[in-house]
Amino acid sequence: TKQLAEILDFSLKFDDLKMNNPSIHNDFSYYWRTMSRKRLECNDPHSAGVSSSPSLDGEVDMRDDVANRMSLFYAHPTSLLNALSTTTKKFVEMNVDLPLEN
Repeated sequence: TKQLAEILDFSLKFDDLKMNNPSIHNDFSYYWRTMSRKRLECNDPHSAGVSSSPSLDGEVDMRDDVANRMSLFYAHPTSLLNALSTTTKKFVEMNVDLPLEN
């Protein structure tokens, strides 16, 4: 019970910090658009002075599916609490033999 309370406390603190900093989603979107543009420029053979190497000047490249999941995660107002409740619900649905009385 104590561990569950600590997990809930952490998720509420995380979500509170995220809600008090609403620009985090906008910052991530800007970063993702910039990286996508750089990737397109690197792959364009007609770009003047731009190499076609996959490296983006030391920037961390991210797969599209990861970026999309992150964007959806940050878009929800209480993203960590939502993820926690969704995961718990799936766990309970998959393990129907668990006693739910306690």
